[in-house]
Amino acid sequence: MGPAGVGGRRRSRRREGGARVREPGGPGPALAAVRVLGGDGGLVEGLLAVGLVTALGTRMDWPEAWRVAVVELRRHPEPDVREAAYETVVGSG
Repeated sequence: MGPAGVGGRRRSRRREGGARVREPGGPGPALAAVRVLGGDGGLVEGLLAVGLVTALGTRMDWPEAWRVAVVELRRHPEPDVREAAYETVVGSG
């Protein structure tokens, strides 16, 4: 099942205390943000991209597109970003 649940409704989950929290509309916008941030070439943007791809890739059990994003970040012009990307352990997806 994709980002929309039964009947086209978005999935939601319960936060501690019982409040419902809507899941984001799927990984597309976040993956696009990783690519824009990583493609910027800056240190801060690149490190933010690595943090985002690591957190969400892990949460989603490393789909192919997220593993590819890590590989792209391993070619970043900033050495600290490359190092952080190489330290990211990706699952088998």
